[in-house]
Amino acid sequence: MTVLSAQSMGRWVLATSLVLAASATVQARELTLDQRVDCRRAVEEVYWRHRTWPTENPTAKPTLGEVLTEDALRAKVEATLRASAALEMWGRPITTSDIQSEMDRIARTSRTPEMMEEILAALDHDPFLVAECLVRPILADQRIGELLDADRAFADWWATEGESVPAQIASRGRRSDGAGRWQSFEACLSGPTPIDRPVSKST
Repeated sequence: MTVLSAQSMGRWVLATSLVLAASATVQARELTLDQRVDCRRAVEEVYWRHRTWPTENPTAKPTLGEVLTEDALRAKVEATLRASAALEMWGRPITTSDIQSEMDRIARTSRTPEMMEEILAALDHDPFLVAECLVRPILADQRIGELLDADRAFADWWATEGESVPAQIASRGRRSDGAGRWQSFEACLSGPTPIDRPVSKST
């Protein structure tokens, strides 16, 4: 199995350390939906460049924009935000530790170190963007799938209410410890009013 080079591993270790440090800085960063779309596009561009086009297909490999429209890309980002919000509402938020663990796993097990290097470069080697635009989508998709399989009440709620979960970033969702340091790194999403976790009904 091919793993990241020592240089690449060093960058990932530094990035994960900075992600944790970022959660304690005075100025917590916010990403608009458009910024998240831009970052996700940068990641998808790298994935698409590394996707092999079938030799039996006589047509030229299309551009990413031809196979993934702007609306579809935005829908992917919104789906990640809704999934993150739903996990938060059901008491299973994606935490800073979760993000670091996943970044460490990618660094240890990646079979495509060159592609990882390109993704890092596409995100300006910014640990916050790596966390939010690469790692969060992976975790959100994985955990929503696990929760759907494990919790019938959640599955029923998600089927009927999932599309109505706001894909919004609420700065008030970040909790300050009173000294200007953010205690919560994950994006906390909600609508105009606080959303409580739905109450599961006994069957």
